[in-house]
Amino acid sequence: MIELERVNEELNRFVYSTSHDLRSPLANIMGILNMAKIDAKPDSAPKYLNMIEGCVQKMDLFIHKIIEYYKGIRLENEIEEVEFSVLFRDSIELNHMVNPRINFDMFVQQDVHFYTDAFRLSLIINNLVSNAVKYQRPNEENPIVELKAEVNSREAVIHIRDNGVGIVPDHLNKIFEIFF
Repeated sequence: MIELERVNEELNRFVYSTSHDLRSPLANIMGILNMAKIDAKPDSAPKYLNMIEGCVQKMDLFIHKIIEYYKGIRLENEIEEVEFSVLFRDSIELNHMVNPRINFDMFVQQDVHFYTDAFRLSLIINNLVSNAVKYQRPNEENPIVELKAEVNSREAVIHIRDNGVGIVPDHLNKIFEIFF
């Protein structure tokens, strides 16, 4: 019974989180459409259409990530070679659309082949970078997210740092709970 309650609680958090994350690009699209209505210049249309396209791509990618997550909890580990510069670049491209003001710095020291579950590692990195972007201070003059990987034949040490608001101390003991 306790296990069922825990699973139901995780499901509730997942549904809430997913609904929230899917509504965000829709709200952005509505805002862009309202701006386009106000800005009646005919040559402005491509700019607004490109912005809407970016929001739609973000939503599509998020839906794909939900499917990947679902498959990820259902699938066995799939070990493959990982290039951290590619992994970081993909995450930066995805998250730069959310807040183009953010400066991303990337440093990768990888002189060896590294093998791990690339899909799950990608999910973790994207979640960390997404949170770093999402929780930036609104008035920060120089918002920054730094991604660093130092890889040797035994391990990969990854650092993701930002100058956002940080984690409330009361939440630190919950950061490894699913969907928190």
